[in-house]
Amino acid sequence: MAQYTPKADIVIDLTRPVEELQQVILLATYGPEQHELLKQLDLWLGETLSKIEEAKAIENNNE
Repeated sequence: MAQYTPKADIVIDLTRPVEELQQVILLATYGPEQHELLKQLDLWLGETLSKIEEAKAIENNNE
């Protein structure tokens, strides 16, 4: 049986990563699922930042 999977191939200019990622997020979160997708992204970013901060704190304590 045929399956349909929406997909986007994206090339990001790494000299402007923030602006490029903002555009990707805006494109990916357009539509009725926007709120839920942004909430999930926010949760993931928060968790990722916490892990980075914990690693930096451990690194600073070991110096």
